[in-house]
Amino acid sequence: RASVQADPVTKRPLYSLSIQPEVQACASVPPDSPTKPPLPFHQASDLAIAAVAVEKFNRHAVHRALEWALARSVLALTGRLPELSLGPAQIRPATVRRLVAAGIGGAQWRPLGQDEHALAQALGDECQALALATAILATQACTDCTDPAAHALQVYGGQRPRTEAVVDYV
Repeated sequence: RASVQADPVTKRPLYSLSIQPEVQACASVPPDSPTKPPLPFHQASDLAIAAVAVEKFNRHAVHRALEWALARSVLALTGRLPELSLGPAQIRPATVRRLVAAGIGGAQWRPLGQDEHALAQALGDECQALALATAILATQACTDCTDPAAHALQVYGGQRPRTEAVVDYV
């Protein structure tokens, strides 16, 4: 939720943002994950919300529809999802499979590593994709750097070297 008010002294706009409880709940990883990631899940959830907002902003409806048309066609023909970034969080199927293999998400996410249709549904679902993004960011953070959150966001966004992109997660 966002609101704008004018600062009484400077007359500049003051922006106020708050994360809705239902969105925060979606960014939660199932509690029975056996491993502790480098970045705690509760910290990664706010990063995930921001990263998914950027991903959604950068892909219009036609782009998303074409991605899913291709993905569903390949799934129907081969029984496997193509290795494309899919859904509102733009996550590759192999990334989710690695999370599941590591035990992240516990029993609740185990089907995502075994059933391609369940994986497709999870990647396309706004709430589930947000939880997956949280888990990815938490596990991609570095353990020996000064800013684990920035590192996780750069990896999530596909940035290896630091750039001065127009839209930069960090």
